[in-house]
Amino acid sequence: MHQLMCRNVNKPQTAVPMNEQIKDFILNFKTQEAFWALADGVMNDSEKQKYLLRFLSFKNNVALLIEDVEKIKTLADEGNPYMQYAYARYHEILMPEPESMDIIIDYCTKAIAGGVADAHMCIALGWRDGDFGEVDHTRYIDEYRKALEEGSRRAFYHHVSLLIYGEYDNKADPHKAYDEAECLLNLDTEMPDAMLYRLMGTASEKLGRKADAINCFELAVKWGDMHSIYEEATCAYVDDEGCVIDRQEFIQKLDEGREFGLTESYLLDLFLLDDDTYNALSEQGKATLPDALKDELQMAWLQGDNLAPYFLGQYHENGNYGFTQDHEEAFMWYSRGAILRSPLCYDALAKMILDNHSAPDGYDEAYGYECAYKALNLDNKDPDYIKNVYRGYQKGFLTHHAAMIESFYLPQYEKLTGELLADYDDFDVHEDDNHEYRCDGEQEQEMEEDMQRDKVVGGINPDFAWQTCTEC
Repeated sequence: MHQLMCRNVNKPQTAVPMNEQIKDFILNFKTQEAFWALADGVMNDSEKQKYLLRFLSFKNNVALLIEDVEKIKTLADEGNPYMQYAYARYHEILMPEPESMDIIIDYCTKAIAGGVADAHMCIALGWRDGDFGEVDHTRYIDEYRKALEEGSRRAFYHHVSLLIYGEYDNKADPHKAYDEAECLLNLDTEMPDAMLYRLMGTASEKLGRKADAINCFELAVKWGDMHSIYEEATCAYVDDEGCVIDRQEFIQKLDEGREFGLTESYLLDLFLLDDDTYNALSEQGKATLPDALKDELQMAWLQGDNLAPYFLGQYHENGNYGFTQDHEEAFMWYSRGAILRSPLCYDALAKMILDNHSAPDGYDEAYGYECAYKALNLDNKDPDYIKNVYRGYQKGFLTHHAAMIESFYLPQYEKLTGELLADYDDFDVHEDDNHEYRCDGEQEQEMEEDMQRDKVVGGINPDFAWQTCTEC
């Protein structure tokens, strides 16, 4: 399998050495210039194909192409498989249209037919996370294996990520993850693959090798991975409890990323804010903080970040740090984070509906348990999420998810805790869930319509829908 993962994605007629101007665009985070320089002649140049696909593997790059999407779509509709994949990636990350999920499947299918193996991963991860209906592990593995067999570099990234974190019954092995990423990295003769350096950094961090991790993140940044500016900053200047230990250096590092449009740079105030910091502000500072913080977090959200809306929901739900307590506003921000596939936001929605009874009118128990189920889909290693879902299942909800709940999630709870949550020995594991089902029924549709009537921020429609996993 390792040999399969090390193959090139495509083998067209010509391979032109990397143009120095294109390299400059990539290494200096000139996102639009890099994209269009790589797109020019990509159909007949294997080097441009390779580097364009690497470029599209970075979520931040794709989010910054919002002004170019119509031109990308035009080229995609003219039959360019690399533009078909780029257009699918744009919808995978930002989901700007109600039909975005169908667009992903349509354009990825076309891109796959044109030889772009990375497109299999969009579909694979959609099935893994329940974006196309019920979670379907079989379809996920099938598409993932096809991507590996066809030499997808994005599939290899995913393979290394699974070794770092583990998945299902496969235990984490960050040593092996580091070694395999390094092995493939050593095959790059023209320009190193920045994503491999990032993954090696993450593996090193898991292994407690902090100096090695920082070095790998620095190399990832050097070779064009904007996100690793944030990874380097958190590794170097944030402790295990999530507290910033060197505020000046941390601020300086994220400010460097802000110049290029780094999404996480808009989270800086969030990372630095705590009770002591807030209490030390002047009265004028306290008065202006909510609007300033909301503006920053909103920018991160518009670029596809799902942590920002979670904290905006928290601030409004609890009325802290000068924010007015407003449960409707909190519910809206949790909903926006859920749309960007945050399990924390789905769980928060479920709690507002089921436990706190503070959700707006019209959201009933059925919808609350659907939110709990979606949180579990996105984070199946949290025993509390499984308990919440089982509570609803016992009450007669979620019956259309019966097969997954009884054949996968309940045994998963036992593996995680050593406790038996239910007697499921007699369950018919051959029973099929409704794979056409989507967690976007009438209430979800009403919520989306309400959001479409909301204001447009910065010229961008803020009504994003669920995205599939976008990196690794």
